[in-house]
Amino acid sequence: MDMKINHLTSLVQSLVGNRCILPQMQNDEEDDIFPIASIEDLDRLEQSLVDRGFMQRMVRIN
Repeated sequence: MDMKINHLTSLVQSLVGNRCILPQMQNDEEDDIFPIASIEDLDRLEQSLVDRGFMQRMVRIN
């Protein structure tokens, strides 16, 4: 689990240049993402981030 967290942290930091991450929730499916309480939740988020549209809704670069 630590390896996945480190990988996702690195990925997000590279995508946003270490800037603030602001979730932009737009529907009920996205509302169920946080908090991440289990490895299954982390896996679900990782799979969801493959969708570029979803990723762009979740990460806003200021």
